[in-house]
Amino acid sequence: SREVDPHWRFSMIKTNRVVQWFGPIDTEKFNRVTSDIVRLWKDEEADIFLFINSAGGEASIGFAFYDLMKALKIKLTTVAIGEVDSMAIIVFLTGEHRLVSPHTSMFFHQPSRSFAANRPMPSRSMRAGVQEMDRMELWYANIIEKETGGKLSSQAAIDKQLTEESVDSETMIKLGLAHELFV
Repeated sequence: SREVDPHWRFSMIKTNRVVQWFGPIDTEKFNRVTSDIVRLWKDEEADIFLFINSAGGEASIGFAFYDLMKALKIKLTTVAIGEVDSMAIIVFLTGEHRLVSPHTSMFFHQPSRSFAANRPMPSRSMRAGVQEMDRMELWYANIIEKETGGKLSSQAAIDKQLTEESVDSETMIKLGLAHELFV
């Protein structure tokens, strides 16, 4: 991780370069957050701070956000506060520098998909859905391995999903998910 200016908290407040993602990972929040970030992106030398508290949400939206932020090479510092679960973990990992508050947890689980109630589903559609979930599980695990610098391997990330594991802020730092405490 890169060195952060020790006075970044004051800079953040002074420049008002803060965006919040509180709530689900969904299209509405994606549109608002990406619009806010791109608007603040005028000064490429200054970080944008993204505060995240989310129980997760739509996988396609989380992956889209990750891909967009990486493609634009925005200097983004992510700050986890409260809970950062499921697909919100991928949103959190977009940060070049990642901070976590002391009382934050991160929850891993397998991908899931909702189907329309009382609606028949052909076996071919079911197989395609399972293949899609397997692909998402692998993308998720590979991003985690990449962003933790291999401290948390793809297989270990998949294992955390299978066991539906929750980790605390100290463990996040130890595993490379976060770089330091936000205190």
